[in-house]
Amino acid sequence: MSRKRLAAAGLIIVTAISLSGCALGFDAATNQQKPSGNGANVTSGALEIRNATLVADSTKPGKAVLIVTIYNKSENADALVGLQGESGFTGTSTGDLTIPAHQAMQVGFNSPNEVVVSGSAESLAPGQFVTVTFAFQNTSAVTMSLLIAENNGIYEGITIP
Repeated sequence: MSRKRLAAAGLIIVTAISLSGCALGFDAATNQQKPSGNGANVTSGALEIRNATLVADSTKPGKAVLIVTIYNKSENADALVGLQGESGFTGTSTGDLTIPAHQAMQVGFNSPNEVVVSGSAESLAPGQFVTVTFAFQNTSAVTMSLLIAENNGIYEGITIP
């Protein structure tokens, strides 16, 4: 192989590697881990709300169940005391919704804590995003947009009362 061909092949390889974007430092797109799944995440003060989703059953219009994990980074316990939607739906809870200091509380799937949301069939139809406000005992209220998912696929087995 001639030197010109070898230099051209080397130039093509170096150009391909540098333009591929796979190894462009700590900010490379392939080095950024994003949350998986449908759940919304937000941090407010000492509380981290993770994977918040509403799960609904199209055969039971106007009802949904909240699935969420809330982690409390503070030295003091907090509690989820209310849930309200922009379109007027509200949540009623069962179980202990206290979030102990430096611990997580799970609501919904495989948890004794449950929040059932009730509202109009249109406001809680699967496949849409809704604005929801979480009210806490010691932390400011948190408003976020949540997906309403159908109870199939990864949400199969979640019962809507």
